Amino acid sequence: MLSAPAVAADCEDLAGLDLGTGQVTSASIAAAGGFQQPAAPGGPPPGVANAAYRDLPEFCPIQATLTPSSDSDIKVEIWATRPTAMPALPGAPAAPPRPPLSRPVCPYPLLAEYDGEGHMASAESFRCAAPPAG
Repeated sequence: MLSAPAVAADCEDLAGLDLGTGQVTSASIAAAGGFQQPAAPGGPPPGVANAAYRDLPEFCPIQATLTPSSDSDIKVEIWATRPTAMPALPGAPAAPPRPPLSRPVCPYPLLAEYDGEGHMASAESFRCAAPPAG
């Protein structure tokens, strides 16, 4: 754990940051509407699924390797934005189940909530909503 918050003036300043039990391996600005989804096994080729990202504001994808123990090698990616809210994104598993399943990826603290009408496997049948109180 960090004993004090890590603060950077710019996104790129985070690259190489020592986290104590890990390190930031990459951080660079993704221009508004310019994010390109990388190719993935079983997924669409680069450029095909990018319509889902065209309305994203500028953001900073931060990649890090976390090593909380000597046998750990945990890869993470965090998308940090300026104080504007990111829109909900459609999400789907890397290896598609049958039938295909998708859900919106909601900005924190919102959760995907079924609208009660559409198909349960379709992201369009869900909306981002505040979590239940309690």
